[in-house]
Amino acid sequence: MTICLSDRRVCMTINDAIYKLDNLFLKYNIKDKQNILGYRNNFMEYVKSLERKDLQQEYNKKEFLYEFMELQKAVGLSVDLLNNYTMVLTSSNKNLGQCFTPHGLVELLSKLIVEESQDDNITTFYDCAGGTGSTVIKAYYDWQEKQAFINSFNHIIEVDEYDLYNCYCCIFNIIIRGLNGIVRNKNTITNETFVVFIATNKMTYDYDFKWFSDYKTIQGDEMYEF
Repeated sequence: MTICLSDRRVCMTINDAIYKLDNLFLKYNIKDKQNILGYRNNFMEYVKSLERKDLQQEYNKKEFLYEFMELQKAVGLSVDLLNNYTMVLTSSNKNLGQCFTPHGLVELLSKLIVEESQDDNITTFYDCAGGTGSTVIKAYYDWQEKQAFINSFNHIIEVDEYDLYNCYCCIFNIIIRGLNGIVRNKNTITNETFVVFIATNKMTYDYDFKWFSDYKTIQGDEMYEF
């Protein structure tokens, strides 16, 4: 499958991007050749390190974040590269109990949601079992295109997800796109919440938006205050 940006200048297949991302994980020691699934913990540690950091400064270092963003932009921001990567690497491991939504199905679900909606004032995009955020992020971008809204100041992505790795992927997906979001590590059956991630993109002095969002983690007693 090939995904192109709207200006058609950058084009890369998802499979090529997955291969390049795997090499990127190896390059920055997030994964080694024997560490087939352990990269999940290493990637979570990486995302933890970004909490309350200025991501623009991280990007300017031209290290992992910069190279990841180049891959992400090459396949398009509405595509969840992390989901596709994780799906390929873990699909053969039945013990993980993971279910993934392929990109083609994500596109179909988003199209049904956006085209069938009769409400032009939607500002919240919610998924009760959101995984890494694939469907809700795609719906956000499709809705953005349909409504032609320019920024995301009044829009928020809200996701509940039980798998902690997926939660870190989801909050990462939100902050690298400069969106506002709430991601809850939550058991939706028992309604028990373990950790909450909050992403915000604050307006700059000229009422423009930064490319990246900031995020913080809320847990323990803080969740009751929140």
